[in-house]
Amino acid sequence: MVKKILFGILATILFFVAVESILILIDYEGVSEAELKATAGFPENSYVHRRDRIYGDWFITDDNIAKSNPYLLSRGFHLQQFPVSTPSKRVFAIGGSTTFGSPFEHEEKGFPERLDKRLGEGWEVINAGVAGMDSSAFPKLTRELVSLDADYLIIYSGNNEIRGRLIEACTNPYRVGFERQFSRLRTVQLIREQIRRFHQVGYQFDALAERQQECLLRQVKIELANSTDSDTTERQDLFYNDVLQSFSVNIQKTIDIAKSKDLTVILVIPPINLQVAPEFSLPHSSLAESEHRKIEHLHRQKLWEDILQIDSTYAIANYEVGIKTSSSAHLWASVQRDYLTKRITPELQAVLVDICENNEITCVNLQKIIEERGITGFFTDFCHPTFETGVDLIVSELVPHLK
Repeated sequence: MVKKILFGILATILFFVAVESILILIDYEGVSEAELKATAGFPENSYVHRRDRIYGDWFITDDNIAKSNPYLLSRGFHLQQFPVSTPSKRVFAIGGSTTFGSPFEHEEKGFPERLDKRLGEGWEVINAGVAGMDSSAFPKLTRELVSLDADYLIIYSGNNEIRGRLIEACTNPYRVGFERQFSRLRTVQLIREQIRRFHQVGYQFDALAERQQECLLRQVKIELANSTDSDTTERQDLFYNDVLQSFSVNIQKTIDIAKSKDLTVILVIPPINLQVAPEFSLPHSSLAESEHRKIEHLHRQKLWEDILQIDSTYAIANYEVGIKTSSSAHLWASVQRDYLTKRITPELQAVLVDICENNEITCVNLQKIIEERGITGFFTDFCHPTFETGVDLIVSELVPHLK
């Protein structure tokens, strides 16, 4: 009986090894391009595929032609190709959805495409933006770009750092440790893909996005619970300090890689849209449980001024009071305490300012430009620029540094 069981286990293992070997030989990537396109409406799922399933480089070089990896989400990475060598001045633009061209879903309305047309003959601007991408991907991407006859590197980053860090921890809340590694097996991915097809892909992905949102909220609470910072004037989540540190390291590393190959680096500092409500807020971790309950009660009644008497850091209350009284101090506070924000924060902006001061690079501080000139109409939503005002401003500020 024991031998039969052992032979059965061995036969099963050999079967999976054989199937896995065949899938590797045929270069099965675990998910079809059509299925990737079906997830276009769910940014969280973009991270699932990009972090867990995508293999290989951002660009594939063949016959002196560089082609973007077709298994990167069509929503978040342009399917494009260009010669490895070019007589033109070549500019690569890296960043998140603003670089990619959201919220227009590209349609050649990202600032790299507009910049390419403005520069004209003798210049080539290639959009290497990915919707939702944070700075953790920049160093690897830049190592590839510097080998593709690049002359300039434009970096537009900061809006995805906090959310990106949380989503990385929640790539799939039900796959951690051994199960995450197990999920990387192509045999497992093949089986799961067929199951998803049988159970209607759209519904399954929708449910996954909801689970990840729940995970993000749990992750924030865990980080806050682990915080030992009692200073009520500073941000309470310890992970945020890690975000600032990793952001600084990633941007600096990216700049160093580019400069080592004699690329001219242009760092763009994104502005903050203060007129958008925070996504999530929690009472300060130093408050007593009774005060937490009182804030919850006042929140339901929308008594925002009363909440600030108890907790001056509460994001949603700061926003509501700021909008009502046109108080910039309260609006800035609401951004600083938004724990699920997709926007750049003042602290992240400060990281970019420090990097500009400590490196011999060109910097374009959009926050400063907008404030000094009193520009309105830059934003179309929480962080993306309008095509007419926002994209045009970015391009207008970049052109003098390229010609």
